[in-house]
Amino acid sequence: MPSHSESSPLLPLPLRTDTRVHYLDNLRTVLLVLLVLHHAAVTILATSTLDYNPIERNVLCIFTTTNKAFLWSTFYLVSGYSSALALSRGNGNLQKFVKRRSLPLAIHALVWGSAGRIGVSWALTAMQEKGGKGVFGAREVLEVMLVGPASYIGFLVLLDFVYVGLRVLGAPRLAHVLGGREGVLTAVVLTGIALLVCTYVNATQGSIAPLPSFLSTLISAFDYPLPDAPHSCIVAYTVGVNWAGIKDALPTTAISRFLFPFSLVASYAFLALASVLSTSISKYIQPDPARFPGARREFPYAGPNMHTFAFLLWDSLTSFILPFTLLWCFSSASLLRKSWAVRGTGTWKKGYVLTYVHMIPVLALRWFPERMGEEMGVKIRSAVVSAVVVGGLAPMPVWVVVRILEAIVVAVVNLRR
Repeated sequence: MPSHSESSPLLPLPLRTDTRVHYLDNLRTVLLVLLVLHHAAVTILATSTLDYNPIERNVLCIFTTTNKAFLWSTFYLVSGYSSALALSRGNGNLQKFVKRRSLPLAIHALVWGSAGRIGVSWALTAMQEKGGKGVFGAREVLEVMLVGPASYIGFLVLLDFVYVGLRVLGAPRLAHVLGGREGVLTAVVLTGIALLVCTYVNATQGSIAPLPSFLSTLISAFDYPLPDAPHSCIVAYTVGVNWAGIKDALPTTAISRFLFPFSLVASYAFLALASVLSTSISKYIQPDPARFPGARREFPYAGPNMHTFAFLLWDSLTSFILPFTLLWCFSSASLLRKSWAVRGTGTWKKGYVLTYVHMIPVLALRWFPERMGEEMGVKIRSAVVSAVVVGGLAPMPVWVVVRILEAIVVAVVNLRR
């Protein structure tokens, strides 16, 4: 059943109900924290004038590049599931679905993307010195960095309309089309191959095709997706709207709780190794302060060579596997299915607005290291790196250890009976 708080861009569902899906609330909370941490890491890494320790720089680069590969897909996966829940809650009323869900989101994104961010940028820079010497820098740069989720919502609304259109036309559900387990496996393999091919085409073209230009202009450099988009987003949304049936077909096994931690650690390790072995990959994942935040970077020397195939294979698998295993993990683990009692989760005031304006304190954080001396700057930078390690890396092995200990305790208790 849907959650009454699923109304943020991460899980947009403005239809109210007193029944909650706690693991969706919890997942949205984790994604929102991860998004803020990701933007803080990218901003400080790309704009700081201080020299970085090579280990700190590599940790931040691997963390932020991995986020670019899987955050977009994860947001569309949970949003697709939210779309299905919203339509189900409205008893299949398509007009009500569009009126109460898609249109408000589109209006919010349009107003912010066209006028809101410009007005906020003007207000924040009106009193600073000429030449962009204040806390937030030049007004033009600030406008780019305050884009927020406008492009994400724009493409989400487009996918929602396609979903509604297919329902109007009476298209069969995915479970009916695939049939049994063999059909599912075939679909997974074909989808993976298609995603890999599309990712290769995007990388060699130096662009994210066929992303419409009006959406492309609303994506800043630190949010611009990797070559897997937008195809990975479409795949994730499709899985999301069919998640209820897919989840019921998944085996009930403890392995679902371990797949995401192992997949994430493997993704980090593969990218770290690839960046060491390939200077092209290492250069690609390093931000370029001279071009930040307006310019988008092309994959260096893209073509039929080993470093291109290695990176695109990593990109495709990361964007394809991590979102799926993350949602499966949250829907299977008892701790993640319980209410975390995060007050105001997903509401307009505390969830929705934060996705638009959280870059303001992030940019202020960037300003302090440059104004408070090198020693304080190093401390702030180290704090961000520590937050990345604790918030993005450490929970994975800790989660595995906890699950192993839990399994051992259960086994011992069963033996004593």
